[in-house]
Amino acid sequence: MNKKNTSKIHYRLKDYREILEALKNNFNAHYVLSEIPQIFSQIMSPKFIIRHDVHDSLKQGLELARIEKEYSIRSSFMICPLSPHFNLKLNDNLSQLKEILDLGHEIGLYIHHTSSFIKDQTTGALNKNEIMSQCRHLESLIKQKVRSVSFPKEFSRIPEDSFFILQKVSASSKKLMEGALIDNTHDKQHKEIMKKITRPQNKIVQILIHPELWHQD
Repeated sequence: MNKKNTSKIHYRLKDYREILEALKNNFNAHYVLSEIPQIFSQIMSPKFIIRHDVHDSLKQGLELARIEKEYSIRSSFMICPLSPHFNLKLNDNLSQLKEILDLGHEIGLYIHHTSSFIKDQTTGALNKNEIMSQCRHLESLIKQKVRSVSFPKEFSRIPEDSFFILQKVSASSKKLMEGALIDNTHDKQHKEIMKKITRPQNKIVQILIHPELWHQD
């Protein structure tokens, strides 16, 4: 979805707290993305993942990370290291990344850029060198290994037959995007998320929350 459409979508943090409460009440466990392949075959009842694609507001991502900590929930924060909206080389932003990690959350890589960054325009093959280059850049900043990646919504079936891409868990894989609940469809989507949380249909329910859409009441 482009900026023109999402610019009118805003939610209240109060509503996000209600979503977290509903998740705690309707699921008996949750995971971060990098843990899924190890436990997927053992899942007997639905579990959830919260994923944040962070491209526009690192500050708001940290706000959600703090709120989730209050509920003892760990999430996967997928960071775009080349975002024009925040410079990860600045100490303030690095401190925010460190706090997200210190709160117990996972940091992964979000590839936000145009399709030319993600797929070769001639062959249609994944641009693996670019993905690995951004992974290494993010790893150099957070001083730990990046174990998960995500892509924009239009690339939500990468890969189709596995959890893994370049030995990293892909949040955008077909397996993890089936039944995913996403907040940027329309301005009432948080109500739809609440309804579906009470009736999970998949072994793993991925909830994709964009931090820049959530604000104080």
